Amino acid sequence: MADWSSQARPLPKHQHTLLDGGKADVDEEMLLHQIQQIKEKRMLTAKARAVAARAREKLAVAKFEAMEEISRADRQKTLAISKLESALDRHALQKFQRARRLNPTNDCFHIWHDGPFGTINGLRLGNYGGKVPWTEINAALGTSALLLMTLATRPGSNFRFSAYDIVPMGSFTKIATRPRTKGDYVTVYNLYSDDSFQLFGKRNFNFALNGFLQCLKETGDAAALRDCTMAFPYPIELSDQRKGVLTIGGLSISYEHEGEIWTRALKYFLADLKWLAAFTTKNVDR
Repeated sequence: MADWSSQARPLPKHQHTLLDGGKADVDEEMLLHQIQQIKEKRMLTAKARAVAARAREKLAVAKFEAMEEISRADRQKTLAISKLESALDRHALQKFQRARRLNPTNDCFHIWHDGPFGTINGLRLGNYGGKVPWTEINAALGTSALLLMTLATRPGSNFRFSAYDIVPMGSFTKIATRPRTKGDYVTVYNLYSDDSFQLFGKRNFNFALNGFLQCLKETGDAAALRDCTMAFPYPIELSDQRKGVLTIGGLSISYEHEGEIWTRALKYFLADLKWLAAFTTKNVDR
């Protein structure tokens, strides 16, 4: 039996070279294929990055435009609000100025004249010629007393009566003395009258008229202290210091039967009262 192992011989050198060359070709082809895949992946990655970059750029542009739009809308909103507030301020100012021009005192207590008579809210004050009934005179006196009381007690007026108090009661208004010390009696006078018989005539009524005139004088004096240019068109002066009797425009305000002087004195009274109302409206209500 032949010994094959002893007969085996190594391959020639050139055959080994051929085998190694074929393996190298396969490895190179694989490497080239892998390189090509890597290049393709890089290209795809680059394209994806480019797409992402363009998307980010578009997003940034859209965000900027949105912010600009929001900013523009805010500016328009601010401008609209400013215009609205300005319009409202002008409207409020116009309403306020119109309200300031209103004179509720003059509207509620309209003082005027009707021939020889002074009038308040159309009510004649006086008895010239015996043409005016006492109901109308009493109503006019009550309305005048209410006006003077309103002016004196208005906030900011600081008018105070020292000798008398006004008790407004319409056509049955009263004038009461103010007690100077504790325990003093309060005397009440009727600022109204009629044609009935009275034992002492119009004495009580005249005391009420004089006290009413004293209240007007005190408010006028207080107004003059606030504004030195304030002066009644018909000055109220003390004619009898012992009795405390006052005159207005040089006339007595006490009732007299003929009625001419009394009517003129009451007309002066309403003129001074109207002057005081105008002063209060200008200097106290503002």
